[in-house]
Amino acid sequence: MRIAVLADIHGNVLALDAVLDDLRRRGGADLTVNLGDSVSGPLWPRETMERLQALNLPTVRGNHDRRVAADPADDTMWPSDVYAQERLTEAQRQVLFAQPLTLEIAPGIIAFHARPDHDEKYLTDTIVNGQLVRAPLTAIRRRLKALDPACRIALCGHSHRAELIRVPDGPVIFNPGSIGCPD
Repeated sequence: MRIAVLADIHGNVLALDAVLDDLRRRGGADLTVNLGDSVSGPLWPRETMERLQALNLPTVRGNHDRRVAADPADDTMWPSDVYAQERLTEAQRQVLFAQPLTLEIAPGIIAFHARPDHDEKYLTDTIVNGQLVRAPLTAIRRRLKALDPACRIALCGHSHRAELIRVPDGPVIFNPGSIGCPD
């Protein structure tokens, strides 16, 4: 089975279209999954949401999706989240909020945005002096405890860094990086 994994589109429908075109040129995938943070960004949140709704992909909710869908637009909300919230319909915001935190997309393959139990805390990283650095393997294992032991592949986004990590006696962790805001 060929699985395409999208993450952190952040309202960049042009980048999403480029990725989807490239996927088609490469022969497509049996399944395409979206790891969230789909619309928050200063570009095209409504257009991105419309494109994703038309695709009807299995999708998990990211931290920005939750904020755009449910938080009040006040001075504590990031400007890109306010921008997206103002441009989405109430129905679109409800769709965002209804997306699950985790999703088994195939037997042994679990998708989530940041961690299986939280949409905002990093799985493979920690913040040191304002920088993302690799977390110790013991911390990564502890953060994976919420997963079913049968999980062989964990798909996550959030950090915007593409990586593939093999956890000894655990799953392979795959982060495709960010479509809309690559680092």
